[in-house]
Amino acid sequence: MIQPIVAGVYRVPGVVANCYVLTGTDGVDVIDAGLPYSHRQILAFLRRLGREPGAVRQILITHADRDHVGGAAALRAATGARVVAGPLEGAAMSEARETRRIGLPGPMRGAFEAASTLLFARVTPVAPDTAVNDGDELIGVARLRVLHTPGHTPGHMSYFAPDLGVLFAGDSLRSFGGRLRASFGANTDNEVQAQESAWRQLTLNPEVILAGHGTPVWTK
Repeated sequence: MIQPIVAGVYRVPGVVANCYVLTGTDGVDVIDAGLPYSHRQILAFLRRLGREPGAVRQILITHADRDHVGGAAALRAATGARVVAGPLEGAAMSEARETRRIGLPGPMRGAFEAASTLLFARVTPVAPDTAVNDGDELIGVARLRVLHTPGHTPGHMSYFAPDLGVLFAGDSLRSFGGRLRASFGANTDNEVQAQESAWRQLTLNPEVILAGHGTPVWTK
C-alpha cells in the first residue's frame, strides 16, 4: 500500500530531490519535478495512485536548480498542467540556468560544474505559465500560500498549505534524520537570508515540514 504523509499528500519515490504530489477530487498538484527524465517516475507513481496524466493541474517549482526543475518541461508536455514559479527563478528556468553559482574557489567550481554536466542530462528550458510573488494564494487541490524564502537561491519560493498544516520548503530548509537546518554552505547563495527565511517559515507553525531533501519533519 502507498501511504500518504498526510491525507492526500505523497512523496514520489525514486526522484533525486523530493517531489511531492497533492491529490484531491479536483485533480493533482505537483511540487518540484526532479532531474531530467524524473517525469517518468512521477507519471508512474500517479498511475499507481489511479491518476491519469491529465489530472495534474499545476507543477509548482521552488527554485531553478536542475534537481528540482529538470523534469518540468516533459511533465508539462505529458499532462498539460501549468508551471508555476517565482519571477526570478522563472526567468532562469526559461533559459535552463540556475540563479546562483556554487560558492567554491574558481578551479573547484569549474570542476563541479563540469562534473554536473557530464553526470546529469541537460535541462530543457521551461518558461513558467504563472509567476507568483510573496503573499500570493493559489487555489488548486489545496489552498497554498506563496512565500519568498531567499537564501539557498535568491528567488526561492516555498508553499504553505494552511488547511493541511503542511509546508513545502524546497531547499530553504534541510532535513537531517528528522532534524531541520536552514540552507548553508557552498551551495547557499546567502546564509543570512537563509536563516531569516527559516525563522519566518517556522512562525507559521506548520504541523509537518517537507524539505527538498531528507525525510518529513513533524513539529507537533
